[in-house]
Amino acid sequence: MATAACLLEKAAGATQARGFLRELLGWAMVAPASNAAANAALELPFADLEDAMQVSAAIASHCQYVITRNLKDFVASPIPAMTPETFLASFPD
Repeated sequence: MATAACLLEKAAGATQARGFLRELLGWAMVAPASNAAANAALELPFADLEDAMQVSAAIASHCQYVITRNLKDFVASPIPAMTPETFLASFPD
């Protein structure tokens, strides 16, 4: 969430970024990071620990997807990964 906020603030300003994030949090869940999730991440077959942490938090939160711009680093993910564009395209207008 912090990374998204930073990127959005740079692109659109703090007020618009916060408004967008409020709307997003109305239907999307931020997966919490815990000690258990961190330990589980250490056991996942990922070269990048940050990616493993994201997947571990997603598993702990029973998420259906990992949304990322970097699909190549998530081929070992037990949860399907998709780009933001693909995810958003799955919703009807």
